[in-house]
Amino acid sequence: MGSRQPACAARDLEVGRDGRAIVQGVDLVVERGRSISIEGPSGSGKSSLLLTLAGVIPPLRGEVSVAGSLLPPNDPRRRADIRLLSVGLVFQGAELIPELTALENVMLPARLAGASSPDAEERARAIMVALRLGGLTDRPAMTLSGGEAQRVATARAVINHPPLILADEPTGSVEPELRGIIIDQLRIAARLGDSGLVLVTHDRWVASQMDGRYTIRDRRLERAVANS
Repeated sequence: MGSRQPACAARDLEVGRDGRAIVQGVDLVVERGRSISIEGPSGSGKSSLLLTLAGVIPPLRGEVSVAGSLLPPNDPRRRADIRLLSVGLVFQGAELIPELTALENVMLPARLAGASSPDAEERARAIMVALRLGGLTDRPAMTLSGGEAQRVATARAVINHPPLILADEPTGSVEPELRGIIIDQLRIAARLGDSGLVLVTHDRWVASQMDGRYTIRDRRLERAVANS
């Protein structure tokens, strides 16, 4: 068997906002089964970098590949297709559809990827049980607490077993005592899918739970002190 492609690889990446470079010269490889955090002050470009790795916004320069598939900067439809199957996104706000149940929210990416309703439901139930969310399946999303909604959003992000999971401040809107639960859930989800995990955070404790730590300083992504 040949060597497998990393979850994500960026080369000479320049990330911008409104045509202005805010992060430059990013060279980053995230292997499957590994996790990294990205820290930095507000406005430093953490979220913009994450969205560029996801293919939501194109880079000003350089290239990004996900599981060996290049994200073409001038083809948003192709980037969207790759993102649907290969990237799981978790935002600070869970962004669930309130009128649907937790189970139906988790099913959505599978249905969008072409799975039948019975298959999507079976997969959604399995991932919710694996992430200890079985008791929430039939709850309307609008009745979930902030922590519950965030955990359901994680299940939704990983139902297609994407090689790359990107989490933007996933603990930023929940009570401090829930941080560990959400981080554990993300790590379990990454392990289930043999995924690489990139997590943006202001929380130094959350950052310390990842395998590696990076920080954005003076528009550059730098490796921080390695975790033990």
